[in-house]
Amino acid sequence: MKPCVATREAMLKTSHRQLATSFFQARSAAPPPRALWRSSSSAQQLRAVQCSAAEMLVGVGSSVPETYLTNHDLERLVATSDEWIVTRTGIRKRHVLGKGETLAQHGIASAKRALEMAGIAAEDVDLVLFATSSPDDVFGSACQVQAAIGARHAVAFDLTAACSGFVVALVTAAQYIRAGTFRTVLVVGGDALSRFVDWRDRGTCILFGDGCGAVVVTANPDPEAQGAILGMEMGSDGEGNKHLHCTFAGEVLGLLKVARFGEPIRKRRCRSR
Repeated sequence: MKPCVATREAMLKTSHRQLATSFFQARSAAPPPRALWRSSSSAQQLRAVQCSAAEMLVGVGSSVPETYLTNHDLERLVATSDEWIVTRTGIRKRHVLGKGETLAQHGIASAKRALEMAGIAAEDVDLVLFATSSPDDVFGSACQVQAAIGARHAVAFDLTAACSGFVVALVTAAQYIRAGTFRTVLVVGGDALSRFVDWRDRGTCILFGDGCGAVVVTANPDPEAQGAILGMEMGSDGEGNKHLHCTFAGEVLGLLKVARFGEPIRKRRCRSR
């Protein structure tokens, strides 16, 4: 038995080594896509480099609350003016959730509209991504959308990347499709930031509102097709966090100090029954 085991292990090691060598040789033979992206000046070149396994947008949808605040409404709250806001941001009004409204409701509505435009059944969706920094539930909102639209075969999870969240989710969808893991991905981006805005701070309250948008992304063999994604380049600068953040300001409750009914937690030995 030992010679057989040794021979089999040697064969597996050789096979893995050959596979790894072939992979890295093929990878080093072609210039990295990131470098080609920066040096390319033609859309045709970009498509050839970035879309060997093309993905395309086939449906879009959106949903916002009926309630909204205009710049003139904000003039009565803080020292600002319509002209000041429009000149610096281009914003004239922002939609905000009304009583009883949730972010998931608008995520569901935008998702249904995107699927309707795409002509794709919810059961054919493989993945639901919800990009948000303000979900209704601390455990996320993607699964609520998945259940409500009937995407029973889909994996669902949230992504948090603030203002760039939708772009990050779209790139994530593209990578899943390019890898061959999924063929149809529903990307939802939305926030309900009116829940966190300090309406006395004119530097931030003029910027944020509530609402959702959604797109359906599918695999497509033709990189020249209308709606195909040309390419992407991503980066982050964590040093900028100090300029815009919304940190936890509550009280941390010591788990070992307070029990369910306010009684101290005592260390106990585990007993098997």
